Formats: sequence, structure tokens, C-alpha cells
Amino acid sequence: MRGLDPAGAAVSFIASPSAHGRSGASSQGRIHNLDGFYPQLEAYLKSFCDPEYVRGYDPYDIRGHFALRRGGSENLFGSADMVYLLHSIDELENRTTPEGRREWAKFIQSCQDPDTGWFTRRRGIHRMETSLFKEHSTAYAISALRMLGEEPLHRLESARSIAESRKSTERWLESILWIYVWGGSHQGGGLGSALQMTGDAPEEWFDWYFDWLDREVNPETGLWQRAPWNALYSRPTRQDVTS
Repeated sequence: MRGLDPAGAAVSFIASPSAHGRSGASSQGRIHNLDGFYPQLEAYLKSFCDPEYVRGYDPYDIRGHFALRRGGSENLFGSADMVYLLHSIDELENRTTPEGRREWAKFIQSCQDPDTGWFTRRRGIHRMETSLFKEHSTAYAISALRMLGEEPLHRLESARSIAESRKSTERWLESILWIYVWGGSHQGGGLGSALQMTGDAPEEWFDWYFDWLDREVNPETGLWQRAPWNALYSRPTRQDVTS
């Protein structure tokens, strides 16, 4: 479970429980039995709860307040990670109330900068404790809010500015951290996901977006090799495929 961090757990236990029990079937018919995990779930969730809120913690009325690391303060990624985890094992609604989900969402919403629309706001103990790109954190937060039945409080003004024309879209795509494709892909995929979820882009925006990507891909490798060294060395490396 990758050290029992929330995101790792969400990936490890992505098999959804069936309607008849806590087991999910894969497309090959294999049964993924999570019965051994459920007895550990309450202690696991509590261990990531912000110490300020752990005293009143109720495993069947969860209201967020999760940290990215054990013993830490609640932050955007810890809170969103737990939404994904509980949703993936079909426990989100079982362990929350409508009021609790609103409280959970309210914290995630508080991480949005009202001027730019990016989910980058850091306030007191609510710092995000991560250096991931604003495009990624924004898409991540919006998706978690939707699972909680809520939406962002503010429009994605900065993202809308990027998406207002083909020229501004391509200028932004050029600025992505192509030298480190794994990180850069969080920018490219994050903005596209956020704009798709909110509808804050012109109808033709995805044509501009994919036209540029199609034009910039290396036809010999099928990879986006736009790092400075690719001018001299075009053979694919591990770095080129970590997107």
C-alpha cells in the first residue's frame, strides 16, 4: 500500500465492491476480495486525520480533515486522496452524511484562489505540503468535489484566459515542463481535465489542444521528446515514457 499513504491505497484497492458483498470482479472474472482490508480501514483513516480533529472523529460520519502524512495538518491532497479512496471501495456514502460531505467539500473549496480559480491557496495549517503543479491540483480538487456532490466556488479565470484562443493555448503548451515529462504531463492533463469538468473553455479548445499535441509528437517514436537534449539524441529514454 506504498507505506499506507492515501493515494497508494486508492490505487491498490481500486476494485469496486459488488452489490452482494465487498468483492469486485475484474474484466477477466477474477475476484478481488477486500475483506481483510475492511477491519483495518477505521484505524487507517483515523491515522491520517488532522490531530486537531481526531478527538471527535467518527468513522461513520467522516467530515474530511485529512493530512497527506500521518500526524500532519489537513491539506488539499490529503483530503482529496481520501475522497478517492473511499469512493473506489464504495464506502464514501456509507461513511459520510450529506452534512459531513458538505463540510469536507467546504475545506477543499477553501483551497481555491478566488482571483485565479487555481486550487493553490495556502492558509495557516491548510498548506498543501506538495509541489505539484496548479493545473493538477485544480483538476484533482474539482473531481473530489464532484464525488462529494459539490462544485468549485469560483470560475477558473486563469485557465479561461489560457483557453481563450488557439494562440494562448499553444503558448501555454509550449511552457509546459517538457524537460521532465512526468511532471509536465500533470500540467497538460490537469488543465484539460479541469476545463472539461467545468466547461470553462470554448467548444473548439480541445481541437486546438490536440492539434498541437499531434503536431509536436515525434512520428518516429510516438513520444513528445521536447527536452533540449532531444535535438542531439532522439532515441527514446526512460524519461521520455514516464508520462
